[in-house]
Amino acid sequence: MAKGPSKARESRVNILISDALRGGAQPELPFRLLVMGDYTGKEDKRPIEQREPLDVNKSNFDSVMQSYNLSLDLSVQDRIAGQGEMPVSLKFGTLKDFRPEAVARQVPQLRNLLELRDAMKALRPKMGDKNAQKKLMDAIKDPAVRDQILAMITAAEGGQAAGGGTPPAETPAAEEPPAQG
Repeated sequence: MAKGPSKARESRVNILISDALRGGAQPELPFRLLVMGDYTGKEDKRPIEQREPLDVNKSNFDSVMQSYNLSLDLSVQDRIAGQGEMPVSLKFGTLKDFRPEAVARQVPQLRNLLELRDAMKALRPKMGDKNAQKKLMDAIKDPAVRDQILAMITAAEGGQAAGGGTPPAETPAAEEPPAQG
């Protein structure tokens, strides 16, 4: 049984072909592109004849990426601690996962530095307030508090060797300074 003619979608790009045999008629053909290849990095044991073409467009691109569970495992030079190489495992479910900040959030050592940066950004507006500035300066003058802040910064920069810890949500600088004298 023969299949009926398939209805082609309206195409943005059409190709005009000059047909010398039909008196110079120029039929308009839609531009279609079929790309074949192994883009998952995973072996597919099915023969090519059994594989179905996959329609990928701008509205389903992210869902297609998620369905393939794309990931990348590699070793990179450890520029944070400066000690050899560190293993990195990245997962990509959407195009937004390729943004630099999204990639950095997948690496524990870089995520700690981003959290430290966010904490410093939150502290910046308070530096204009004279009372908050005085409290912060008084807190930094206390050696115990200063050592605790330096330990947090050092741990964040060093990626906290295990890579799992994060700085506490409340920094000692936000606390009331100890009484002087």
